[in-house]
Amino acid sequence: MQLFNLNANMKIIAIIREPIARLKSHLSFRPNVPVSRPVIETKDQYSKFIANVSESKRYKGMIKMSTYDQGLERYLKVFRRDRILVIESTEFIKTPTKVMGKIEELLGIGHFDWDKYFILNKEKKFHCIRKIETVKKTMVCYESNRGRKVPLEMIDAEHMESLRNYFKPHNENLFRLIGRRFDW
Repeated sequence: MQLFNLNANMKIIAIIREPIARLKSHLSFRPNVPVSRPVIETKDQYSKFIANVSESKRYKGMIKMSTYDQGLERYLKVFRRDRILVIESTEFIKTPTKVMGKIEELLGIGHFDWDKYFILNKEKKFHCIRKIETVKKTMVCYESNRGRKVPLEMIDAEHMESLRNYFKPHNENLFRLIGRRFDW
């Protein structure tokens, strides 16, 4: 693996998201849509996409990005498990200072008082970061295209169940590999 060849002592931090939410977000994020990437805006388009989810070569890359266990297994072949930190995105959204503590621990660096710098942006419902050099109320936040809501109703119950069934063995394998479960 090329990363290992760069630095065998490298540490990896992976922030992951519930696979179906990750997939829907990927499909809805279209500011610079490549021609080869499908545009999915209607319930019919979602249904067609999901009906073909496991066998479609066109959508295989999007699906693969949500099967985290496969990527983690490749990394575990060359990196020790204690060099990989897997963070669930909701945990980072809700408790960024706690997550930063885990990152500090992984990296073996001293503790930084993150509580002074993470501010909840009530409008976006995301934490933003105060500019460190000023410790003023000036915040740095995601651009306006981040934190969008992808409507669940775009995927009907039958297709949601199909997606859950597809990702379930991958999720279970991921939980086994990292030694903990997420509420997926």
